Amino acid sequence: GSHFRYFGIQTIRGRECYVLGFAQDPEKAHRMGRFSFQGKSSVLLLQGLAWVDSNTFDILQINTWLLAPRTDTGLRAQVSQVEFYPTKVGESERVVWLPRDVSVLVLCPSMFARNTHHYSNYKLFDVESTIKP
Repeated sequence: GSHFRYFGIQTIRGRECYVLGFAQDPEKAHRMGRFSFQGKSSVLLLQGLAWVDSNTFDILQINTWLLAPRTDTGLRAQVSQVEFYPTKVGESERVVWLPRDVSVLVLCPSMFARNTHHYSNYKLFDVESTIKP
């Protein structure tokens, strides 16, 4: 549901990364965001950039913004930046890349909002279930 383009190499946090651009295709996109404001709602299509480690293919950062402003709901801009870091969860030795820092900016005619989120202390939960007749 998206188009991709390679933009080159850039170093982020001391790691050489491929910079990849992407844009959702309005005719093929299956996963879309939704924005509601003052009783109006619209579907969001995004475009953005991803920084992918050239050796490990881990995603270090993703930035997104609207494919086009949504005049039907007054959404002029929505910009996000998600930074991923290697994280050990629980007592496992396995390392997974999870978001640590996220910032989101929303711009409407009567509103300017910026949210910043910092994630830490991830926990690993184990769930068991049994299906009974």
